[in-house]
Amino acid sequence: MSIEPIAGWIGRVFSRLRLETAGKTDRRIRLMDEIIKGIKVIKMYAWEFSFGDLVDEARKYEQYMLIS
Repeated sequence: MSIEPIAGWIGRVFSRLRLETAGKTDRRIRLMDEIIKGIKVIKMYAWEFSFGDLVDEARKYEQYMLIS
């Protein structure tokens, strides 16, 4: 009796399971990437308002200096 047929069968089973796992892992990684990109966009827009306020203050100061 030889162990080779059993080893071949086990190899095929593990190969199939690994392919299924890889597909699920890829889906999870794509989802996490999308979430991270969304967080970056939200942060970018939150900072945009802060920088806009700084520019507005600088413009007001410039206008004040030109008028006086």
